[in-house]
Amino acid sequence: MAECPRQEKRTDELAHPRGTARKQLEQSLERARANLTTWVSELEQRIQEIDLLSEMDDRLQACRATPEVVTVFTHFMRRLFGTEAGALYILTSTRTSANPVAVWGALPPAEWEPLSCRCWALRSRVISMSAANHFVPRSAERNNFLPTNYLCIPIPVRGIVMGMLQLRSVPTDTLLDERIVSEYLSESKQRLALAVAELIALALENLHHPDVNGSMYREAAVYQPY
Repeated sequence: MAECPRQEKRTDELAHPRGTARKQLEQSLERARANLTTWVSELEQRIQEIDLLSEMDDRLQACRATPEVVTVFTHFMRRLFGTEAGALYILTSTRTSANPVAVWGALPPAEWEPLSCRCWALRSRVISMSAANHFVPRSAERNNFLPTNYLCIPIPVRGIVMGMLQLRSVPTDTLLDERIVSEYLSESKQRLALAVAELIALALENLHHPDVNGSMYREAAVYQPY
């Protein structure tokens, strides 16, 4: 009597279910490693930002004139916001407009023109943001962060707006067209910009009132990365 031919088990049958479970476990471990690497990188970035803010604060407190504040500001903005662009605006003596006294980033100079005092952020003292060409007011609360390409933060000194910090995401496309911007300012970048604006406000306060203890302002300017 002829023997029935032996049927070899297929590879996928041998691999199932133990092989499938092993593959899923390896994929889960790979994702966990990637997430851990990302978390460590972000933590290192936050620590570096805190160190830079502390150094920036020390140097700003040693400034005795507005040009010195501008020099320190520009130096640290290139280190804190290397992939973004921005400008620091200071109101003129007539308070009819605000001029860009410091600019950094890849956007052309024509992007940074003097602002009229009719500018929403200057006029209303409310932080403004935009994901297109139109600014919209937003809450100044630290937990209210939305995707945005523009961020305008007024800088008040003793209740009077003296200037504004503007931060912009830079298009990845070679054409500097805001309609094709795909990258937004992250929540961490927005928090960082708020901390910088508060340090600038404190520095300007000290210029006008060098004998005033700025501890109440320092407490508000502590950077909270999370």
